[in-house]
Order: sequence, then structure tokens, then C-alpha cells
Amino acid sequence: MERFSVSSNHSKSVFCRALQSAMAVLLAACISGCGAAEGTGSVSGKVTLNGETVTTGRIGFLSKETGKGGGGDIGETGEFDLGVTLPAGTYTVTVVPPAPAPPQEGAPVTKAPDPQGFPKKYRSSETSDLKVEVQEGSNQFEIKLVP
Repeated sequence: MERFSVSSNHSKSVFCRALQSAMAVLLAACISGCGAAEGTGSVSGKVTLNGETVTTGRIGFLSKETGKGGGGDIGETGEFDLGVTLPAGTYTVTVVPPAPAPPQEGAPVTKAPDPQGFPKKYRSSETSDLKVEVQEGSNQFEIKLVP
């Protein structure tokens, strides 16, 4: 009785071709999909208050149309980068002072410091009058806060 068997070299060859095909598909998907998704933009910039650099706090962007948004920390140089892309559209900008440090055990809870006197109107998307238009691609904004 004769037995028929597939050589292990043939199995390896089929596996290698399948693996190469899968890698080619993944590479093509990465090349076509790398970067920002179509219709989205990256957001970065600088924040000033009365012409002076804001050196701390958080900035937020919220689309009232879609409910989507993003936020990030404001660095010592006043610069921010959301680190995510947002769909193109109109966004309301909010800026808030840094969160307070956790209270020491046994110490009374105190109000958060506001070292730069951020105007209250910028702290909520309901009251902020700052609007920006995020476009497809890279977006750089100068956010100017005034009392």
C-alpha cells in the first residue's frame, strides 16, 4: 500500500507565500492610511492672555455639531498639541487653569490656584466665545484670551 504525503518543504512554501501576501496587504493599508484620516486635522498652537504667554492649564476643543473634541495641556512656553486629529469643522475653545494639587492629609481643602487669572468665560464651552475652524491637515492656532 502506497501512502501519499505532502512534503514539509511544500507546506513551508505555501505558508511563506500566504505570509508574504498578508504582509503586502498590511503594508499597503498602512501606506494608504498613515497620517490623519481623510477630513481630519491635527491641532496645535499657543495661548496668550492679554498678550502674555499662558504657561499652565488645559485647552479643549469641542464641536457643538458632532459632540467630538479633544484637549491637552498647555506647556511652559504657552504651546499645546492635542496629539489627536479632529474632524474638520467649527470648534469652541475652552481654557482652564491647572487642577489643584491633592490636599495633604488633615489639611483643609482649598480653592484651585489660578496663577494667571483665567477669565471665567473661557472655562466652559457654553460661555466661551472662542471659535476656530479646524481644516483638513495641520492646523496651528494662536489662542488669544482677553478679559
